[in-house]
Amino acid sequence: MAAVQPLPAPAEMSLKDALHVILSSMYGLGRVGDRNITFVELIAGEANWSCGMRSLSYKGVSLDLRRNYAHDFLTPAGFMATLSAVLRIRPGGVLWAGPPCSTWVYMSRHSTGRDKDVRGNWKSSSYVASQNALVSRLLVILRLCMARGVYYIIEQPRSSIMFEYPPFVKFLKTHPANTCHTEMGAFGLKAEKDTTLKGTAPYISEPERRMTSEERKRIRLDASKMKTAVQGENCMGGRTVTKGPDLKSTQAYPLEFGCAHALKFQAHDLAKAADEHVPTAKRRRVDSLSASADMDHGFLPSRLPEASERTLSDDLSDMSDEEDPWFLDDLKTSNTNR
Repeated sequence: MAAVQPLPAPAEMSLKDALHVILSSMYGLGRVGDRNITFVELIAGEANWSCGMRSLSYKGVSLDLRRNYAHDFLTPAGFMATLSAVLRIRPGGVLWAGPPCSTWVYMSRHSTGRDKDVRGNWKSSSYVASQNALVSRLLVILRLCMARGVYYIIEQPRSSIMFEYPPFVKFLKTHPANTCHTEMGAFGLKAEKDTTLKGTAPYISEPERRMTSEERKRIRLDASKMKTAVQGENCMGGRTVTKGPDLKSTQAYPLEFGCAHALKFQAHDLAKAADEHVPTAKRRRVDSLSASADMDHGFLPSRLPEASERTLSDDLSDMSDEEDPWFLDDLKTSNTNR
C-alpha cells in the first residue's frame, strides 16, 4: 500500500479570497437578508454606547463575550456571528468597536513585550497572541464595512499603541481614517481617561470634548474618584506606575458619551438623507419581533434604493486582489489552544 502523502501547504490567500470562502459558505454570494439595523457595537461591555443609539430609536446589535459565549470574536462561531451582524447594517450605519486595551497601554507594555516590539511576546504569551489575532480579524470586519458603505469607529485609550501594530499601520496607509481625541471625564466619568477615536465616520471629530481646568481639579480632589494608577518607587529609586484598582471600571463609557455620539450620528444621518432626497414617507417601522433583546426597539431610515440591490459579490469586487492577507496573519499569531 502506498504511503499517504501529506496535504500541500495552503496557498497564500488574499483578504478578498478569504471573505469569498467565508461568506459563500454562509450565504452564497447573492443578496443577504434585509439590511435592517443601523449599528453594531462590537466588544460592547456595558453597552452604554448602544444605549445612546437606542435612546434615539435606532436599532442594532450589541456583541460581547460577557453577554453571550457565542460572541467570542476569537472562535469561528463568534467571528461568523460578527460577520452576520455587520452584513445587516444598512448603508450609512456605523460599527463601533472598543478592543481590549490591556496589552496595548503604557502600563502593561513591559510585561507584554510591546515596549520592545509592538507585536509583543506573542510566541510565549497566548494572551498577547490572541490580542494580535483579534486586531487582524477586526481589520477584516473594517474592510467589509468600507465595501458595504458602513462607517466604523474604533476606540482606544490614548496611551494605546494598537494603531501602531504593523497590520493596522498597513491598513491605515491603504485606507486612511480620521482621528479624534476626547476625554471621558468631560462626559461624567470619575476619571479623566484620555481617549482616541479612529474611523471613517465623517462626524467623528464632533464628540471631541476636553475637560476644563475646573473639572480636572474637581475630579482630582474627589475622594470617590476612580483610582486608575498607583505610583511607586523601585529598588533603584526610579518612579513606577502600576494599574490601580478601578482601572478596569473605566472601560465602560459614560452613558452621557453614548448619548452625545448618538445625537451627532442622528444629525449627520438626517442631513445625509435630506441631501439624497429620501422622503420622510420612505422611512419605516422595522419589525422587531426578535428573540434577542438586542434586536428590540427601532425606527430607522430605510436602506438607500441604489445600495439595496448590491450583492456580496459586488461588495467583494470593491476590494483589491492585492489586499494584505489579514486572515493569514491572524492564523500565524493566534492562540493555538483556542
